Amino acid sequence: MIFKLRDYQQTFLDNIRSEYLSGSRAVLGVLPTGGGKTIVFSEIARLAIAIGHRVLILVHRDELLRQASEKLTLLGISHGIIAAGYSPSGAQVQIASVQTFVRRMHKFRCEFHLIIIDEAHHSNATSWTTILSAHTNAHILGVTATPCRLDGKGLGVACGGHFETMVEGPSIRDLIDDGFLCQPITYGAERIDTSQIQIRCGDFVQDEVVKAIDKPKITGNAVEHYGDICYGLPAIAFCASVKHSQHVSEAFNRHGIVSDVMAGNMSNDQRKYKIQALASGKIKVLTACDMISEGTDIPVVSVGIMLRPTNSLSLHLQQGGRVLRMYEGKENAFILDHAGNWERFGLVDQVRSWSLEGVERKDKRSSEGIKNLRRCPKCFMVFSVGLSHCPQCGNAITAKEREIKHQDGKLKIITSADIEKKKARMEVGRLKTLDDLLRLADARGYKRDWAYHVHNSRKAKENERSVTNLATA
Repeated sequence: MIFKLRDYQQTFLDNIRSEYLSGSRAVLGVLPTGGGKTIVFSEIARLAIAIGHRVLILVHRDELLRQASEKLTLLGISHGIIAAGYSPSGAQVQIASVQTFVRRMHKFRCEFHLIIIDEAHHSNATSWTTILSAHTNAHILGVTATPCRLDGKGLGVACGGHFETMVEGPSIRDLIDDGFLCQPITYGAERIDTSQIQIRCGDFVQDEVVKAIDKPKITGNAVEHYGDICYGLPAIAFCASVKHSQHVSEAFNRHGIVSDVMAGNMSNDQRKYKIQALASGKIKVLTACDMISEGTDIPVVSVGIMLRPTNSLSLHLQQGGRVLRMYEGKENAFILDHAGNWERFGLVDQVRSWSLEGVERKDKRSSEGIKNLRRCPKCFMVFSVGLSHCPQCGNAITAKEREIKHQDGKLKIITSADIEKKKARMEVGRLKTLDDLLRLADARGYKRDWAYHVHNSRKAKENERSVTNLATA
């Protein structure tokens, strides 16, 4: 079968090949969710077997395995599958579950010339590293939409990763502007307090997240705002646990909105049925924990309901990216963020700078990636502070209109005012001494009395805590 890549996909592929021709052994390809990573690496596999090479494609989820198999079939590429329940095959291309292949690796005597790693931001984990260490002569291609890790460390060789060079395709913003992805409109809920939630292995501790988010008020707000903003549109609710997913699904069903749960203990056929039911309209809201964050293509889905606070930029972008794919009659995507993730990472479609060296995580509860945004008070669309008129309704934005009135439990469109205030508070919070506060007061043009007031207020609170501790000792 003849299949033609889109121009940007072909350019992306050509740039990857150029890196190999220049002497690189391990290349990381970065393309946004919905950009066609699977079809690109399938075409690379086709080119590799055309010159007699053997190709191993590593995936870590059943959905990714099926997706890769479908794309290879589309290109007419014969392939085998190395995973539980599949019979062995001698095909030149093998798609392997990482978990299965690392257990059976000793059975494979053949040499793979090219190893392709899907969702390569996971590749520093033990299973991937074990496989790559046993295939030191193979070229490596990693593909991901999010080349970042929770600890902020890079995926490059210098950082303990596997990749020597990185090739970036167009950004999410580019693909939206060129008509390949939908424009997302993000609504942000009032901030959820995560200050008391512990961080373990880089992200919020799941049990504590569940306690903070699995509450009738928050779930009720999610149902209400779905009904107010995008009623009837197919939606995915990203939840913090399986039980949380069940509670959210039950709440939607109680309000007459047909919902179901996707869980890891379900069979492949059950999961496939539920995805098809969502795509066909039998289900309006599918709730899940981790099951639909990566590699699940359901273009008809128009709404992402964010109910899981995370400290992972990768998870934030992977979940948001699920709703951006184009579909007939789909004009926009909606992101209803009840988890406060926009405060940590900004909007899904903002342009980001990626690097194999990673980023320094100075504050594990915040991100440096938040950009200045503005909300139209008339139609609530979010756009850049560089524009003086709303690009959707044409409303002129005045300085006075940039302020937000907060309402308990209500979603609001995220603006630059929110983000700038948060950044300003965080900057003050990081300063520990009076001298630091005085320097900030001078830089901001404040009266120096402000610095003394903040410093004295902190001292008074410290003294108050000391007295309380002595009294209760």
